[in-house]
Amino acid sequence: MLGFILKRIGLGIITLWAIITITFLIMHNIPGDPFASEGKMTQSVYDNLMAHYNLDKPLGEQYLIYLDNVAHLDLGPSITSKTRTVNDYIGENFPVSAQLGIVTFIFALVIGILLGVVAALKRNQWPDTYVQSLLLSGFLYQVLSYLHYLLM
Repeated sequence: MLGFILKRIGLGIITLWAIITITFLIMHNIPGDPFASEGKMTQSVYDNLMAHYNLDKPLGEQYLIYLDNVAHLDLGPSITSKTRTVNDYIGENFPVSAQLGIVTFIFALVIGILLGVVAALKRNQWPDTYVQSLLLSGFLYQVLSYLHYLLM
């Protein structure tokens, strides 16, 4: 049992590292500049902003700084606010998101169990077919929504 738990924790850490790395690489391959929408600025102001956000360093060093910050749960200063950090924004909005997530999870659990019982009791009959169609429709909706989000 302990081996199973350690294996799951190890796989979770590897998954988190992969997500962090992919996010870092995607953000650095997006065309453009994070300060392009700020309007005209002098070269010295631009250089100071790049230095403040560690964007003037080589990519490998930026990645190590990013990993260190994430490991310490420090997501850095906000680009849109001079006085607030990203952690401030997350801390402000997390309780609402957590409450919504918990309510959604309970709702999905109850509905999922009920539909699963109905489908099992009425196997190969119209309720089973209806439940399977409903689930497939929901899955396709999620896939299409995600594709729409990616292509926007």
